[in-house]
Amino acid sequence: MIVHPRKNESTASAVLRASKKADSIICGTRGLGAFQNSLLKAVGLGSLSHDIVQNATVPVTVVPITTPVCEMIEVREGVGVGSGK
Repeated sequence: MIVHPRKNESTASAVLRASKKADSIICGTRGLGAFQNSLLKAVGLGSLSHDIVQNATVPVTVVPITTPVCEMIEVREGVGVGSGK
């Protein structure tokens, strides 16, 4: 499902809104440490995955950026396209 935030809507809010029609949510994380994350929160920027995990009504899987994958996945024009080796 492709999610587009509405005007003045955060990305987390858009994902949570769209999740009403989903069985689960999978999102990535950049893996910022607690200190960096608290700095971002202080200036009004938050962790997308944290907000989704805290507020979702469906199961959430958070995939760290360091998770190895056998093939890279690129997103183009809102469609997931696997780029082979």
